[in-house]
Amino acid sequence: HIYVADIDLTRGDLRVQPVLAWDRMERLESVSSMANRHNPLVAINGSFFNRNPSDTFPVGFLMIDGRVVYFSHAHRSAFGLTRENIPLLGYPKTQGSIYIENTGEYFYVTGMNRERKANEAIVFTTEYGPRTETTSADMEIVVKNNVVTSIGTGNMQIPVDGFVISLQGEAMRYAGMFTVGA
Repeated sequence: HIYVADIDLTRGDLRVQPVLAWDRMERLESVSSMANRHNPLVAINGSFFNRNPSDTFPVGFLMIDGRVVYFSHAHRSAFGLTRENIPLLGYPKTQGSIYIENTGEYFYVTGMNRERKANEAIVFTTEYGPRTETTSADMEIVVKNNVVTSIGTGNMQIPVDGFVISLQGEAMRYAGMFTVGA
C-alpha cells in the first residue's frame, strides 16, 4: 500500500515533528505505538534504525527541534525542513566538535548519543537517557548551560539543560582542556 499525505506547511497550526522510540535513543517502537503516545494527524516512518536489539541506533543524521541528537559517518540521505518550512533533501556531512571558548582550543568528537568505543570522544544528551552508561575507567565532563559543572569517571547523569562529554583511551588527551566552572 502507498499512502499520501497532502499537508499545507504554511498553516501555523501544523508542524512536522520527529520523535524517538520511547522518547530516547537505543530503543525500538512501532510507528503505531509512537502515534498513540503523541496523537499526530499523520504518522510516517521517516528513518531507518538497526533492528538488531544490541545496536538499535539510527543509521543516519537526526535532528529534533533544531538540535542534533545523532550523527553518523554513514553516507545516508536525509530529509528536513528549514525554519521557514522549506524542504531539504540531501546527504549531510557531519562532524561534531567541542570548542573551548576561553582558550580557543577545540577537538572533534567521534559520535553522539551512542555507546562509546575504545579511544573515542562521545557527546551524550538526554535523548540518550538519564545516564551515560559508561564504565568508571572513563573521564566524563558534565556541561550545564555551557559551563563545566563536574568532572567524573563514568556513568554520569546527563543534565536536561546540557550534555556530557565522555572520553576514553586516546581521547583522554583532551581532558586537560576542562576545568569546573569554566
